[in-house]
Parts: sequence; structure tokens; C-alpha cells
Amino acid sequence: MGGRRVTWVGGGNVIGWDAGNVPVLAMSPNRETIVQFKFWGGSSAWLGAPVMKEPETFQVFPHIGAGGQTFTVPDGITSMRVRAWGGGGGGGYNTSLSGSTSLAGGDGGGAGFVDTTIPVTPGELLLIEVASGGKSFFGGTFGGARAGDYGAGGGGGGSSVVRGTVRLVTAGGGGGGGSAYNGSLRGGWGGVGGYRGGDAGIGYTSDTPATGANSNLSGGAGAITTSAGSTNGFPGTLGYGGAGTAGNSRHGGGGGGGYFGGGGGCGAWSGASGAGGGGGSSFVAVTGAPFRYVTGAGKSPGGMSDSFYKPGVGVGGTGTGLYNETATNIGGDGQIVLSW
Repeated sequence: MGGRRVTWVGGGNVIGWDAGNVPVLAMSPNRETIVQFKFWGGSSAWLGAPVMKEPETFQVFPHIGAGGQTFTVPDGITSMRVRAWGGGGGGGYNTSLSGSTSLAGGDGGGAGFVDTTIPVTPGELLLIEVASGGKSFFGGTFGGARAGDYGAGGGGGGSSVVRGTVRLVTAGGGGGGGSAYNGSLRGGWGGVGGYRGGDAGIGYTSDTPATGANSNLSGGAGAITTSAGSTNGFPGTLGYGGAGTAGNSRHGGGGGGGYFGGGGGCGAWSGASGAGGGGGSSFVAVTGAPFRYVTGAGKSPGGMSDSFYKPGVGVGGTGTGLYNETATNIGGDGQIVLSW
């Protein structure tokens, strides 16, 4: 008698249950109704009683500053769904006073997205750290690294849910784009945030790019320069992106923050542009918790199809050929949504 199923009248979806004198609860795909089925004896005698579920309760946390926000788990709640976006990397711009609009700085990387459900204790206090996006020189809050100098983008920060000193859930930030000059190449792009953060672009053909962070294992390596007079980018570390380095008006972007941070971009001295910073890593540090990681793509963050996504969240800043920063260069802030 096992393996019976019933068609959900409201949407045509199929819900299965096992035979036997034991009630089975099944949640409908719209997450709004639970239906209880009980085998009552005989192949054709089934009893179904719909039980309405209260609408999902949620709280949206935008970026509000460097101090984070607190959340107290409500009474009776023992598990909580977490959706988190990191901050987008800042885009670079052209540092030449003549403003060659044909040669732009590198785009900032889009942030990573995490969707998971974690166990919680009623009454416990959680710290909610929502990152900001990177901008010219400055990295985003919660681990985004600074760039080598103004003109290159800082890395976006990582967004986390923290219990005590343990980061339970972290979404990686995008790396910052390198600055351009009137040479032959535009600034290197920033790497995207993700479970494995994305590698960055270079601004000098023989440079080695900064790499993205690797989940809970390691930070990204800094970019290695072959341009005389320049220095290598700094590596990412636990929670922090690596800083970019300065060149002769050609500067490296900062690494994105995350569980581990992406590596910093290197500057260049002549005939080229600065390299981008690597993306930060996303990670769920809760054993046995279900999870879904969505890596950014170019300037776009992961998780844009989620119903709680808001336009601009986690977007990498656009690299421009204009001298001085504009609003389009600034990476989008992160976001965290808790639901129960």
C-alpha cells in the first residue's frame, strides 16, 4: 500500500505519503498549507484534513553601519531560514586628468548569495552583519579590503549571521576593479563572491591575477606584478580581503570580504592599468544544515531570482573612463533575510 499519492487541487502538484495507520504531514509547494492524510483502512478509504499554516514571518536586514544589528530568536522557534547577500566590489575609474573615456577602470565583482536553514534556540541573541559595497579606495564593511589608491575599487564586505564569535552563515563580497590610465588595457575586473570566490582580471598582460578565496579553506592570493616599480597585492585572510597596491597612477583593487577574503590586485608602473581584487568566499559553518550557494556572475550578484532580492543589492560597481568617482562606481550593499 506504500507509495500512494494525491493531486493537490489548487496547483496540480503531487504529494506522496506512505500507507499505514500513521498520519503524515505534507507541506504544499506554496508553503502556505499543510495537509494531513491518514490511511483509514481499505484501499479506497483515505481521510484528508487541511490545516492552515500561519504565513511565513520574516525580517529584512539592510546595511546600516559597521556595528552590525542584533536579533533575538522568538519564543518557540527552533530553526530559521537565512538568505544572505554580500557587498558588491567597487568599480575603478580612469586616473588620467585627460579622462580617456575609451579606457575604463575594471568593473567590481558581484556578491555571492547563500540560502540555508540553521537550528536556533528561543531567546538567543544573534549578531547580523550586513556588508556595504566597495567604493573608490575604501573597502566595504565586514572585511572588504582597500584598494591601492583612489581610482581603484575597494572590495565588497562579507555578510554574516554570528553566534557569539562563530560566523554561522557568510556570503562573500565581490572584489574591486583596478584603475585605468591612458595605456593599452582597461583596469582588471574584480572577482565575484561565491563558495569559491572568483579570480580577478589583470591590467598588464604578464601579471598573475589575484585569486578568489576558497570556502572555509583559504584566502585568495594577491596579484603578482611584473611591472618594474610595482608591488604584489596582499593575500586574503580569515574574514578579510587582501589590500590592493599602488602603482604610478595605476592601482590594484581590494579583495572581497567573506568567510575567507579574496586576494588584492597589484598596481602597474607604466603602459598598463591596475589589476582587480579576488572575490570573497561564502560558507555555512553549521554541520548538517542544508545549503545553496549561488556565485555572482560579472557585476551581477547571486540570488537575483529570490523573492526577497532588491534591485542593487550586491551589484558590482561599473568601471568608467571618467576622472573622479561617480555613483555608478560604488558597489551595492548586501542584505540578510531571516524567516521562520
